[in-house]
Amino acid sequence: MSQPPQRILVPIAVGSDDERARARRTVDLALTVAAPLGASVRFVTVLEPMSVEGGHASCHDTSDVAGAQHTACLEAKRQTAAHCLDAFVEEASGAGVAAEFGLLHGQPDKAVEADSQRWGADLVVLATHRRGGLARLFHPSVAWRVARRLDIPLLLLPEPRA
Repeated sequence: MSQPPQRILVPIAVGSDDERARARRTVDLALTVAAPLGASVRFVTVLEPMSVEGGHASCHDTSDVAGAQHTACLEAKRQTAAHCLDAFVEEASGAGVAAEFGLLHGQPDKAVEADSQRWGADLVVLATHRRGGLARLFHPSVAWRVARRLDIPLLLLPEPRA
């Protein structure tokens, strides 16, 4: 990167309490970087089809959900994500940082890569979560998959040690 970043993409997840805590730290870091540089920020989240993981059913689990209920579930997730991202945009505005948000669809790594190219991002700020051993081997993190796809700088924010 020969010049300071001017367009910072900030992919965040906003579903669980843990995800919202990571989002909070990521937004704080992105605004800390953007404000003195006069950079703009784009907050995004990926509304991906999900399965039942960790005991939490999602909208993708349609075995017990009729079509209309499935659609309502997806719309509720979209509205929740939009509300959360809009609050981050308002916060950025209050800090003097130009910001916008986007709702992406698909696999997170591919969606983030495509959006970074479309928007012309020159830096991505992304939180990671600690996962070790076999979990990391068999299920690479989104951050790892994003890092392998991007050709622009990536600022990773690790989860604090417990």
